[in-house]
Amino acid sequence: MLAQEWSELRPEVQATLANVEQRWAGLDQAQRQRYLQGAERWLAMSPQLRERALVRLQRWQNLSDEERQAIRARFQQFQSLTDEQKARVRKQFQRYQSLPESKREALRNRWESLSPEKKRELIERIQDRRNRGGE
Repeated sequence: MLAQEWSELRPEVQATLANVEQRWAGLDQAQRQRYLQGAERWLAMSPQLRERALVRLQRWQNLSDEERQAIRARFQQFQSLTDEQKARVRKQFQRYQSLPESKREALRNRWESLSPEKKRELIERIQDRRNRGGE
């Protein structure tokens, strides 16, 4: 997909990227390419997926700069894991997601009530247990 001039974009792509029209001419090829790829993904989404994406975008925009930075740091940390470690994290998250909402909320509340020291201690115990072969 060649990063084109604004006038060469399909009307539906222009509509999707309307908020960057004024800046388009000043974007480099790589930036244009990223926008075009995003627009194509957006256009391929079902209405339900678009709604979900909008909700998530709104949630992201409502975060403080510190919260966004913490999320970016956790993402980078996840990216640095081995494939095996990533698979284990995904499996654990799926198990968490399969819990009833009331249990997930209780776990979140319990975690939030812990002091930073207790959180570190718990994380270390979990890591030690994993290193010994348990899960």
